[in-house]
Amino acid sequence: MSIAGFYIALIVTAVVISLYFGWRGASDMPQNATDFARSAAWVLAWSAAWIFLSAILLVASINASSMALLFQDGLWFTAASGMIWVPTAMIAYVVHALRLRRA
Repeated sequence: MSIAGFYIALIVTAVVISLYFGWRGASDMPQNATDFARSAAWVLAWSAAWIFLSAILLVASINASSMALLFQDGLWFTAASGMIWVPTAMIAYVVHALRLRRA
C-alpha cells in the first residue's frame, strides 16, 4: 500500500467513526443547551479516542517502530484530521437529533 493509500484509509476510517458516534450521540435526545453540550462533548471525546487508537493500529501494522513514535503519529493524525472528522461528527449529531425531535 502506498503512503497516499494509507492516509486515505485512515481518513475514511476517521469519517466512519465520527459518523457512527455522531449518530449514536444524538440518540440521547438532548432537551436543552446543557444536554446538547454535554452530549456533543462525549461524541467528540469518544470519536477522538477511537480515531487515535485506529491510527496507532494502522501505523503499527505497516511500520514497526517505538511506542513513543506510535503515540506521536497517532496524536498528529488525530489533530490533523480533526478538520474533517469534527464537523462530520457534529453534522451527523445535529441532523439525527433534529430527526428524532421531529418524530
